[in-house]
Amino acid sequence: KKNKKLLSDIFSKYNVRGTIIISYEGVNGTIAGHPDNVEHFVNYLQGSEFPNLNCKWARSDTMPFYRMKVRIKSEIISMLDMPVHPSDERGALVAPNQWNDFITQQDVVLIDVRNSYETDVGTFANSMKPGTGSFREFKEFVDTELIDYKDKTIAMFCTGGIRCEKASYYMKSVGFSNVFQLEGGILKYLEAIPEEDSKWEGECFVFDNRVSVQNEL
Repeated sequence: KKNKKLLSDIFSKYNVRGTIIISYEGVNGTIAGHPDNVEHFVNYLQGSEFPNLNCKWARSDTMPFYRMKVRIKSEIISMLDMPVHPSDERGALVAPNQWNDFITQQDVVLIDVRNSYETDVGTFANSMKPGTGSFREFKEFVDTELIDYKDKTIAMFCTGGIRCEKASYYMKSVGFSNVFQLEGGILKYLEAIPEEDSKWEGECFVFDNRVSVQNEL
């Protein structure tokens, strides 16, 4: 509750909008505002309560949020009906500048962790899509469809990396041995990789008024 009030006060001070979720698992969110205000906001957080923020940056011609919201939840994103401790074992991170080489190796199974309405907008070529309507269904996809790939090298990706954290934790817990995930998710990849080198096809669905983004971030 202390952190919720802190974040609400900083939202007002720097005149930014968006949504931030506070959980036992960590902090996640998206904010928007004048570039100077957003930079001040992030610098303040990194210098106080939240020094390990992993930020992704993008530009928008219009404000993609109507208001500010700070929410406290048991999970940042629901899948297992239980929080995952930040120190629990998860998939190894693959940096965006190493991702292209990694996913083109032989015997790598590439998995898009997102839902159907997101994968329909864009994805990496040759990725396996779970066909889910919500992230809660991904556990069943692992138990029924992916279980035959337990001994393969798994490379997974999602929008910002959060769902891969939860999904890879579960996969490791049920015996998947070689699990890797795109560090920072698709948004970090699009930010870091020039369009001419990108293996991303289409656009990336985002959960705000922009609807989707692409390489020109």
